[in-house]
Amino acid sequence: DEILAEATAGYWPSPRMLGIYNWVGSWPLKLGTIFMLLSSPDSAKVIYLAGIKHQTDRALRVLYNYRFRPWRLLWALGDAFFLNSANAISVRFRGRFVMMAAMHILRDLAHTNGHLKLEGASLGSGSAPWVLKAAAANGLGSAEVRFALVDKSLEALETGKVNAGRMGIAGAVTTHQMTIGEYLSGQATGWAHLVEMVGLTDYIKEGPLQGYLEEIHRIMIPGGSHLGANISSGVEKRFAHSAALWPRMIYRKREEVIAMLLKAGFKKDNIWTGMCGLYVVWVARKGEKESDS
Repeated sequence: DEILAEATAGYWPSPRMLGIYNWVGSWPLKLGTIFMLLSSPDSAKVIYLAGIKHQTDRALRVLYNYRFRPWRLLWALGDAFFLNSANAISVRFRGRFVMMAAMHILRDLAHTNGHLKLEGASLGSGSAPWVLKAAAANGLGSAEVRFALVDKSLEALETGKVNAGRMGIAGAVTTHQMTIGEYLSGQATGWAHLVEMVGLTDYIKEGPLQGYLEEIHRIMIPGGSHLGANISSGVEKRFAHSAALWPRMIYRKREEVIAMLLKAGFKKDNIWTGMCGLYVVWVARKGEKESDS
């Protein structure tokens, strides 16, 4: 809870601003989209990458890396307006939370497991940089941690390797260009200390997602942790999908997520959830007596 409070500290749009964003999303003939394209270079990148190319991982990098750029003059104001929407801020909150939570989990696992190498996986590697930063911040190098980056996109995997190299932990990562289902089904039982799946769940239907959660539970060691997130609140839904052209997402309430984790084999006392902006985030720990059947 303390980590979540720190990760979500800062500006949040007022109800009036949320109404304005959704009002832009309600404009006919895609006028809201045209307004964003003309007034905000960063928004134009997001619309092109996510709405047209369906490369949400690259679009997320624009949101993660947003900074106010006064030399853009009026365009800087357009960037500031649109990239301080609840959706954009929630993405940055989520990134901070993943890094801080992963730091805490890895530190705890390193203390518990002594000299054993920590092993884990980032499923859909768009959020992998935050976990790699957490490992580097804990002083964990190639000798102490090994992380699998799993994604269908070769570009996303290459970006992950570059990021690992910049952090000095290039030897700590392996890449797997395949679907999440293909990767999980080919993994042995009971080896992963940390499995992260953040962002990907927004686009996975209930049946496949339930299967993935069960497989994640299976491959984790007793005491290992699963870190996840899913879009939950729809208060700015019209703006996100009608104006910003973000691909359709599956919104899940906290209760739905908990029910799926319980069905996957996690015990209620080992599941923590919280609201990170518009996202529900969770850490589910595999207990010593949780079954893999």
